[in-house]
Amino acid sequence: EDISGEGIDRMNRANLEQIFGRYVKRFPELNTGGHDEVYKWEIAAQFRPMIDRALAADDSSFPKRLVDVVQLTEQTIDNRYELSFYALSDYAKREPTAVRQALRDLLEPDGGDLQVRNHRFTGFLNFCQTMHEKYYRDRWRYQAGIRLPMMITGFYDPEHYYLYKALQAKRFADCVEFYDNWGSGTQMDLQVYHRMCDELVKAIRDCPALLETNRGRVDYARGPIHPDEALHLLAFDIIYCCSVYGLFDGIHYTMRNGQERKAYLAKIDAARAAAEERAKAEEQVARLEHAEEFFEERLSAGSPIAHRSFGVGRVIGRPGKYLIEVEFPEKNRSVTLVWRDCIKSGIISLKTGVDKGEYDELSALLSRADRIRQEAAAAEEKLAAYAEYL
Repeated sequence: EDISGEGIDRMNRANLEQIFGRYVKRFPELNTGGHDEVYKWEIAAQFRPMIDRALAADDSSFPKRLVDVVQLTEQTIDNRYELSFYALSDYAKREPTAVRQALRDLLEPDGGDLQVRNHRFTGFLNFCQTMHEKYYRDRWRYQAGIRLPMMITGFYDPEHYYLYKALQAKRFADCVEFYDNWGSGTQMDLQVYHRMCDELVKAIRDCPALLETNRGRVDYARGPIHPDEALHLLAFDIIYCCSVYGLFDGIHYTMRNGQERKAYLAKIDAARAAAEERAKAEEQVARLEHAEEFFEERLSAGSPIAHRSFGVGRVIGRPGKYLIEVEFPEKNRSVTLVWRDCIKSGIISLKTGVDKGEYDELSALLSRADRIRQEAAAAEEKLAAYAEYL
């Protein structure tokens, strides 16, 4: 079955197709046998109601309710190297009002404005850093990174946010040769990471086999799961499983350093520009062909024309593609004309009811016919040089 994706912008399509195929093939394994990756959907179904209840609780109940959310996510947000979510719940025992407000600010809707979102994430991380220095300066595992606000918001509102784990995201980007750099920490460029995830979601939507497989996820769940209509959880799961389950093992891809990535992306941008240039040239060729068809249709036998010197005549034949034979009463004989050249130079005009503006536009296209076709050929040749980057 064809599982190919369409419309991928910055990704290696062949590699992504292989990843999709392996994900589909190993789907039962990923969701059973102790792996149970469906847990992400189960967490997302419970996360928001639990956070909302915690935020609505009084200062005495808030810390315990936040601990319950931390326990819900287990090793999903925290891991053995980072315990920043647990640390946040511990800060809540000391300063519940401040932690509650920090979470409310983090979860404030932003309408998809990634600059506003980046500002909110930075503010949240600054708050966590202040708490860390105040209470646990020597416990490096309590220090929060960009992953914390992205995971909290990603589980709270999966329809508008993406989950993020740096190592898995970087490895996936390398495999699909997405070389735009989103940075890290408070310097992370959310627009770049979202662009990669958005492209992945678009490819998922263009893959019927993957969508059908994903619909069967509910069969592996032990409880309610988030519907994931935006497919953001699925995108993260694919990114995550690539590393954890080796979905990209054996797939050929090129590891590039920073300078090589920059050069590669410049080539992609040049390829894009060349493709746009060719598209515009092809549009001009299409308009030119329309103009030629327009005049050819109106130069059939019997059509009247006006000659600048010979007066009004009538077409009596078409001896060649660009030739017409015209009978002029004033000349008392027929004359053979190269109609395209005569229209371009204004020597003849058609005696029709066509709009003058349209007539002038179409005749102007004829006057640039050679140039239009030369530019189209040059654009095609230029694009061919960037074929491998398309």
